[in-house]
Amino acid sequence: MRKRSTPRTKWYSKRFLSSSGTNNESLNFMVSPFAYQLVLKAQNSIAWGKTPGNIQKKNIALKERNKVSVEQPCSFTPFKKDSTDKNNQGIALIAVLGILLLITLLTLSIITVSKICALRTAGNNINERSMLLAEGAVNRIYWILMSDRKNFKNRLMGETDYTAEETKRLMADGVIHELDYYNGKAEFSIYDMQSGLQVNGRSPGRELNQQLNQPLITESRKNELEIFRNRLLDYTDSDSLIRLDSLEAGDYSELDMSPLPRNRAMEFREEVLYIPGKKDFFTIDKIGRLSSVALIAPRGLRQPNIRKPNIFNSSEKTITATANLSAGESETVTAALNAWYKQKTPLSESLDALLLSKLKQYFSFAESGYYTIIVRASSNPEFRGIPLAVSIRITETIPLSGRNFYEWTLY
Repeated sequence: MRKRSTPRTKWYSKRFLSSSGTNNESLNFMVSPFAYQLVLKAQNSIAWGKTPGNIQKKNIALKERNKVSVEQPCSFTPFKKDSTDKNNQGIALIAVLGILLLITLLTLSIITVSKICALRTAGNNINERSMLLAEGAVNRIYWILMSDRKNFKNRLMGETDYTAEETKRLMADGVIHELDYYNGKAEFSIYDMQSGLQVNGRSPGRELNQQLNQPLITESRKNELEIFRNRLLDYTDSDSLIRLDSLEAGDYSELDMSPLPRNRAMEFREEVLYIPGKKDFFTIDKIGRLSSVALIAPRGLRQPNIRKPNIFNSSEKTITATANLSAGESETVTAALNAWYKQKTPLSESLDALLLSKLKQYFSFAESGYYTIIVRASSNPEFRGIPLAVSIRITETIPLSGRNFYEWTLY
């Protein structure tokens, strides 16, 4: 038969009074509950009589001796005395201070995030309003320019100062104009779209060949142009033959530029920036456009036939390389163009006849009918607005097929 195990005795720390009933003579023992009851009965029979006064004293004494020491919990080790852990004093204050610090940090974080979101929202609102104003201003400029073409048939630029005329003129000469538009102000310039280096089609190196044949070109510059021309041609041709110092699919793969090259005609002019060795042949203008390269027509639109790039939308490097100018001639041409942009000084007054004739041999001074309009519009006087570049063909009449844009880009 299985023997029933005796439960382990639990020990408690109790305070008992001596027979005299005073606290000064109290004793501490570690006793079991059974022993505790025996001691109570013995103490009641010895220390107290049956008189009313003794009964009252007895009740008071019982309350005192039945107090359990909570500071010293029960222990399995007999005869261990009670003690108070003074190290726990003040722990609640530290916890409360930590919680208050956490709440303060959370509050500051919420306030900071709210302010950042408010600033971002305000900035987005300003940008969106700027874009809407710029789009509306482009449409108004379109109609004004169409009317100007209808009223003024002479579209040569850089010859006469047209600011003295009663009717405000708009021409593709890069002059900065202002337009009040719905409680906002639009600042815009008009350029001829037919300008920059031609990279469209299967033979994009035609103009580079022209620069290579200039007599004033240095030997190092000529070598750089030849290398880049070969790489440009290999980028667009359909075969896998490699020209001198050029690159094909395997070379682009080693440069981690796969799946280049395209091996067909470019679709975007910015692709020239992928070709290694471009160096400073192509420059970015002040708003971030690759204006030194001619725009490539999107699918479905006819590519304009550019015989000569427009001089008013050509960079200084392009003018110098194309017209084979010396350093002094390049500085003179740049100063003459700036005088036209700012004071409308005719180029015939700033340039001698020989230099002006040389420029007309390589560049066009007349509008082609394809325009690039760059607009900044804003209702906030402290914000100029986001640049919007739009390229479109404009004639004297409204096209039946609608307006077709070659470019509509926010920079």
